[in-house]
Amino acid sequence: MKFEKVVQINVGQNISRFKGKQSDRSGIYTNEDLIGDLQEGLRNLTTKADTSLSQKDKYQLFPGDILYSFVSSKAGIVSNKNTGKLFNQNFAKLTLLSDEIDSKYICYILNESVSIKKQMAILMQGSVVPKLTPAILREIDIKLPNKDTQSIIGTNYFNLNRYQYLTELEIDLNRRIYLEMLKKLDV
Repeated sequence: MKFEKVVQINVGQNISRFKGKQSDRSGIYTNEDLIGDLQEGLRNLTTKADTSLSQKDKYQLFPGDILYSFVSSKAGIVSNKNTGKLFNQNFAKLTLLSDEIDSKYICYILNESVSIKKQMAILMQGSVVPKLTPAILREIDIKLPNKDTQSIIGTNYFNLNRYQYLTELEIDLNRRIYLEMLKKLDV
């Protein structure tokens, strides 16, 4: 099944077209925000906002929105701390077209699936700059397991990302502690 049959893809607006107080850098969603949302996992996520609210500004983000970065080729789910930010042309908002699809699973297959990565490489052949475009993203073939399996895979994927982030943080903190101890010994 083609990706466009299960997900609607809306590309963000050019940053120069944003008007108002949110056009400053603090109101724009960045790749760092996406990585942070992946690292936070499901911890800072509430249920998806009412879709009628999101029609107010189609470039405004709400918790639970799925974003794909064309810069880092990563997908993530917007957390509470990024509510209200705007997304630019470096991102696409992915809107699920069915309740039978798990948003965390979509992130998993876009970020980790070997089959999807192979398809992307094939579809980008001949490009001078191998960059994924919305047209290529729409053409990807995906196979969806049942909703329960999707949920298990997606939840475990986000938990794994959170665990990896916390492990790296722990290693960094331990390194700092040991270096401080060594500095005290080195008179």
